[in-house]
Amino acid sequence: MRPVGILFALLPVLAGCESSLTAPASPDIAGHWGWEGNGNPGGSYMTLTLATAGDQVTGAGGICGIGPNCNPGSVKVIGTGRVPLGSFALRIGGAGSYLATYSGHLVGVDELQGTWTVGSQSWQVILDRCTTGSFC
Repeated sequence: MRPVGILFALLPVLAGCESSLTAPASPDIAGHWGWEGNGNPGGSYMTLTLATAGDQVTGAGGICGIGPNCNPGSVKVIGTGRVPLGSFALRIGGAGSYLATYSGHLVGVDELQGTWTVGSQSWQVILDRCTTGSFC
């Protein structure tokens, strides 16, 4: 068989290998997520560790605003999330009367994008999946 013929004969096999190697993982918001606003000791950050059971989401984490108070500190998370669509709606409760909502969607497998709301204020928040080299 000529070299060109061998290439065409292997093309379906190679295409099948590529699709199985590059197929995205099933989107799930379970895992460790974080955002770092400022890396110095007085900086701000958010970390959430989420677990899913069906469409129910639970978790815990920490939220630290700028300054030594680190308000609200430790938080608990409850909510819903859809797999494989990756959409979520979470309620985050912390010290005192801190209550926030975070709703949005999973982008790829390593990014949560959504709207964080506390009282009448809201803003866009992106959390990245924590890795070995990340701060969280």
